[in-house]
Amino acid sequence: MKTLAQHWTNSRPGFTRSGTLFDLPTKIERIEQLSAEMEKPGFWDHQETAQKTLTELKTLRAQVEPVQDLLARLEDAGVLIELAQEEADESARQELENELQAIAAKADQVELLTLLSGKNDDRPCYFSIQAGAGGVDACDFAEMLLRMYLMYFE
Repeated sequence: MKTLAQHWTNSRPGFTRSGTLFDLPTKIERIEQLSAEMEKPGFWDHQETAQKTLTELKTLRAQVEPVQDLLARLEDAGVLIELAQEEADESARQELENELQAIAAKADQVELLTLLSGKNDDRPCYFSIQAGAGGVDACDFAEMLLRMYLMYFE
């Protein structure tokens, strides 16, 4: 039981810190701003602006809600750990292990989904490979890299 408590203690600060990876406070603040903007009279008069605002709001909510859900589940796991330690019950221990594994799997999914969640991440990018100094070998290697990346991008 002690190892589960240690695992929870070790994982919680790391996951809470990863909230900075998601930039959670800024996104929550932006959601509040957009919601307040949508409540203003005349907001829906300008369809193009309203559509952009609505799209941004949906995107932000899709990023924030899973993180908040995981943080809540992590807090619940802390309560389960305390209960399991008090009762020294094997079924509670097994339930707790399953919950921690589910939380870890969900955290990995959320992190993967939010890797490309920046303002310009839906836009095209430029990719450049330069041989630099190194002569013919460097040029050949740059060509091989280019072919490899082109095949990957396709």
